[in-house]
Amino acid sequence: MMSKENKNILIISHNPLSRVNNNGKTLVSIFEGVPKENIYQVYLTSDVPDYSNECHYLQLNEKQIIGSFLKAKNICCQEIKAISNKVSSAAIKQRSMAINTKRLLREGIWKIAIWKSRLKEWLKDKSFDIVFFMAGDGMFAYDVYRYIMKNISAKGCLFFTDDYILGKTSLSPVALLRRVLLKKKIKKTLKITKELYVISDEMKEAYKEIFHFDGCVIRNFSVERIKSESNVQKENSDGLVMVYAGGLHYNRWKVLSRIAHTLSEINCSGETKCFLKIYSSQNISKEIIDAVTVDGVSSFMGGVAASQIAEIYSGADILVHVESFDKKAIASTKYSFSTKIPEYLSAEKCILAVGPAEVASLKYLSDIACTVNNDADFYLELSKLISDKEYRELIKNQCKGQYEKDFSRENQKECLRRILSD
Repeated sequence: MMSKENKNILIISHNPLSRVNNNGKTLVSIFEGVPKENIYQVYLTSDVPDYSNECHYLQLNEKQIIGSFLKAKNICCQEIKAISNKVSSAAIKQRSMAINTKRLLREGIWKIAIWKSRLKEWLKDKSFDIVFFMAGDGMFAYDVYRYIMKNISAKGCLFFTDDYILGKTSLSPVALLRRVLLKKKIKKTLKITKELYVISDEMKEAYKEIFHFDGCVIRNFSVERIKSESNVQKENSDGLVMVYAGGLHYNRWKVLSRIAHTLSEINCSGETKCFLKIYSSQNISKEIIDAVTVDGVSSFMGGVAASQIAEIYSGADILVHVESFDKKAIASTKYSFSTKIPEYLSAEKCILAVGPAEVASLKYLSDIACTVNNDADFYLELSKLISDKEYRELIKNQCKGQYEKDFSRENQKECLRRILSD
């Protein structure tokens, strides 16, 4: 029998494995320790992985399906090589009234079954022990998972990093129809699935009630501490540096703008100055860049490669996590757990967390970070954080302890052992 360490893993997800992008990075962290040559991935976008060429990647997407139909030649299921140190440039998606209609049309494209023969051919000479499906809101992905499970003998695992049922607020007929169909699709998929994994305790409880399936919470790990010289150095001598590294979607940029303008007030009145640096790999509009940029106080720094993250955190005194206070954003992020939190904790830095108290990420950080849950506390909490060095040291030590408790290598190994168990 193949040892747990040498089991072949087939990952199915929308996004390819990555050291930069959220879902891809989460997958990398979970399967850290599995020999890369034993990791296979079928992913469903036109993006390119940036992880390792020792892994095996199969790209399948609707562009291939349409191309096959138009060219009368099956070009589905392309084997792809990774590109290292790639900097992502994803755009902030603007929602439109027609988005749900477009998604339904996309589902229709996947009903053209031309991809199945090529996928079956790719599977033919391979043996898998685990199929790990990172689910999303695309119903076609569940069909890919079900088709693969039908054609091989393996343990099936289903993993949700975001909520696609409870957190959607649109009342349009098409949106409501999509939610009903997706819920049915998930229930059907769970019948051929041995284990369910979710990203937060809040999601575990909610999904147990909806789907009557007891899940297990796993989060992305930062299994190695982000080491930096500044971890043992004194704070920046010419003022404190705050760093935010992550997406600006879900109106997170509005919260960062509020922080920047509050810092401007504090800098005018206090002895200790603070500067906010904002890093994001997304394509940001000039309007948003202007909103988060305050002269002498904050600056948008653009995107970075994974290899630069440690250096960026090294130059920070305070790491910033934000979630939007907008009702629609709260609904979308309530059950999610930010991929940045383990990285921040591993850096042994002071953390500032700003956002609504009911969101899972803020709940998690509430007892260890400096948290701001409403507009009235902005100035007072930020002033205390900037002026009180002992307070910053206390938070830093609390974050260090929390990392050891939840995200150490031993925690990651235990999680992996469960996934690889029979």
